[in-house]
Amino acid sequence: NKCHVIYDILKGVITLVVDENFENDNYKISGKLEANSELKKFQINTGEFFEPKDLLKVLKFNRIHFEDKNENAKICLALQNFKAKIDVALENSNDLKGDKLNNLHSKITHDLQESFVLDIQIFKGQPKTKFKVDVCLELRAGEVYVYLESVSLKDLEMSTADSILRAEFTKFSDIVCIEQ
Repeated sequence: NKCHVIYDILKGVITLVVDENFENDNYKISGKLEANSELKKFQINTGEFFEPKDLLKVLKFNRIHFEDKNENAKICLALQNFKAKIDVALENSNDLKGDKLNNLHSKITHDLQESFVLDIQIFKGQPKTKFKVDVCLELRAGEVYVYLESVSLKDLEMSTADSILRAEFTKFSDIVCIEQ
């Protein structure tokens, strides 16, 4: 009756508070679900852009996390010999009577594959999970940049964190739990 648990599912934190009202004998024990630092290297869903040669380095030295090593080799070869054809169409008109049109259409033709599968831990201490990663391109100031996205990873992060933390709550069934 002198303890309670404070938790925040979105931050992945659980804190056990004991004897909160006593100045000398109180203490807190916290646990935090931590993302796998190896997964962070891929910068998936961060909005971080890579030049093709920089993404090549990341993928080349992290091939251990690929479900299919041949797939990694193909992507690395395509990034090493990266070629893109950029078609830009610009339409700009103004009749000076209120009708304006500003339209920019760009198309990037490339030989990179559109996605690959990683097999990696999402959180430290958890089993490896397979998920699809999309290779996305963007034209910026006449140069092509690459970034990685994965809707599957985002879903897995949320559902896995929730299930891990809820499993931990079963250990505190006799203690008051407060969600922040």
